[in-house]
Amino acid sequence: MDPPISECMQKLVAEPPENKQAATALFGYFSSRLGEISQQAVVVLGESHIVPVSSSKPQVRHLTPKHCYLGSSSAYNEIFDFVDFGMEGNAFLLKCGSKNEPTTIELATLACREPARLLGILQGYDKYLDVLRKLADELPQLKRDKELFKQMKRSKFLLGTKVIAASKENRNS
Repeated sequence: MDPPISECMQKLVAEPPENKQAATALFGYFSSRLGEISQQAVVVLGESHIVPVSSSKPQVRHLTPKHCYLGSSSAYNEIFDFVDFGMEGNAFLLKCGSKNEPTTIELATLACREPARLLGILQGYDKYLDVLRKLADELPQLKRDKELFKQMKRSKFLLGTKVIAASKENRNS
C-alpha cells in the first residue's frame, strides 16, 4: 500500500532527487498518482526546487518545475534549462507547471533584462535576430503586458546594422 500523497510530497520537497536517474523514477511514481494530487499541492510543488539540472559544474542545481522546460529545443537550448525525465516523469512536471518551450513573454523579459548575455549565449547576431523576429511577430501579445512593454521601450536590446556602399574606387579593385 502506498503512503499518503501528502507525506510523499513533503519528502520530495525536503529531499529532492540528486540526479536524472533518481528523478526519472521518482517523478514517474508521482505521475502514477496524479489523480491524488490536489490543485493546492500542485501550486506548492510548482514553486519547490525539486528538478535536478546538470550543469558544467560538478554540483547539481535544483530548479522549480515552473522554471524548466521539457524535452529539448534547438532554438532555445542554450538560453533556458530543458530537462527530460521520460513520458511519465514529464507528465508529472507538466502538471506542476513545466512547459514544452518558453513563452514569448519569457523571451521578451530575458531579452530586456540581459541582452548582452542573450547575444553571447546565442553566439552571433543571426540567432539573436531570429529571437527578435519572433518577438516582432508576437508584438500584439507583448503589448497586452503593459509593464513588460514599457520595459521593452526603455531597454537597449535591439540590434542595429548599417550598410555602407562601397566607393567606385573600392568596387573596381
